[in-house]
Amino acid sequence: MSDMKRREFITLPGGAGGIWILDPQGKKLGRIVHGQPATTNMAFGGDDWRTLYFTSRTHLGSVNLKIAGIPVPAPKRS
Repeated sequence: MSDMKRREFITLPGGAGGIWILDPQGKKLGRIVHGQPATTNMAFGGDDWRTLYFTSRTHLGSVNLKIAGIPVPAPKRS
């Protein structure tokens, strides 16, 4: 899944290590460490799409971001 700057938010196989943020070329920019044993799912939401929600095996969490995620469904390009 991507934000409006086309950065990718991913997890590693098995979900350990938090949420990784990659630039469009695949270079690691950073990581969101949430302290849970695995990340099982993620989605952007909130009124401005700047909240990243994530689940682990037993936890629902969120983090506020400066850049909005791409809305789903994505707006049509003109």
